Formats: sequence, structure tokens, C-alpha cells
Amino acid sequence: LLHPMNEGTSGGRVRGAIGKAMGVLAGAADLLLLMPDRTDTFNYLAMELKTPRGRQSVAQRAFEANVRRHGGVYVVIRSLEDFMDVCKRWIG
Repeated sequence: LLHPMNEGTSGGRVRGAIGKAMGVLAGAADLLLLMPDRTDTFNYLAMELKTPRGRQSVAQRAFEANVRRHGGVYVVIRSLEDFMDVCKRWIG
């Protein structure tokens, strides 16, 4: 499980350029679990963390579509309980 540190460019243009050069991808999910699920149906899980009323950006929806197109699973997590349920289903 990893967090890609993709929080944006709050440090200004130079920080944004450095991040882009290092592989920052707009819309990337907050957490990536790089392992198959218990049934070996999927290879990886992308989790986007949102508040109960938070909305995905256009870039986040594009990232979701890309994950699904390449055989991954994408979920929006809105609470600690959501996170725990997804992890229990995924890794047992």
C-alpha cells in the first residue's frame, strides 16, 4: 500500500515543475494497493479519499477510467469504515 504524494503544486511553479519531472500525475488516486485481491480477479486497487460530500475532479475521473481500462479497481473512500471494509474485502 502506498501514497504517491501527489498533493498538488502549493509550493509554486518551480515546485510544480519539479513534481512533474518526478512523475506527479494530476488526478492520481491517494492510495494504491499493488497486489491481487483474494480471488486473483484484479491486480491492483486505487483508492481516492474524499469527504462525505467531496467530488472527483475531471483529472480524477480520467485517472479512474484509466485504472478500470487497465484491469484495476478504483474506489472512492468516504470514511474510515469504508476504508476498513475495502481493505478487509481486498486482503482478507
